[in-house]
Amino acid sequence: MGTYNQGKADLAVAQTWTAAQTFGSGLLKGNDVAFPAVQVASTDANTLDDYEEGTFDPTITSVGGGAAAAYTAQDGAYVKIGQLVVVSFDVTLNGKGTLGAGQAQVGALPFSRLVTDGNYPGLALAYFSGMTTSVVFIFGNVSGTVIGMQMLTAAATGASDMNISDISTAVRLAGTVSYRATA
Repeated sequence: MGTYNQGKADLAVAQTWTAAQTFGSGLLKGNDVAFPAVQVASTDANTLDDYEEGTFDPTITSVGGGAAAAYTAQDGAYVKIGQLVVVSFDVTLNGKGTLGAGQAQVGALPFSRLVTDGNYPGLALAYFSGMTTSVVFIFGNVSGTVIGMQMLTAAATGASDMNISDISTAVRLAGTVSYRATA
């Protein structure tokens, strides 16, 4: 058993925890902490009350609407710890279908973004191909459950929206974004 320093466990000493010593009923499962399948929200901001891992099917959408895009690949995975969500995606089109004009987006993120001052999620795009414009850099920002994409081109003096007309019918986008979720 570890020692205690002012009521806190000394983490430098190996601990043997029991549910009665540390966790509420049902959280300790063997040597692991188990969260319930449905979050039991706490009113204490310093209580970790949610952990989830999962997969989703990312989409390519546009602010101009439309649908029926076909895909060669739609791979998405996420980890949610409290309100922090880290999403990885790899999506490849096999036809634009009836995607409307306007800004291209990666959609179907598993959680909605919490919009607050100072909460600016960053997109790290690891790979892109199939652009119809000479692009040197792509970045984006999460709004709701979509990532609005912007780009820098070889000819441009500044950033502009990455529009549906800038992508081919076989565009591939792969990356990671982290953001704070609404719940």
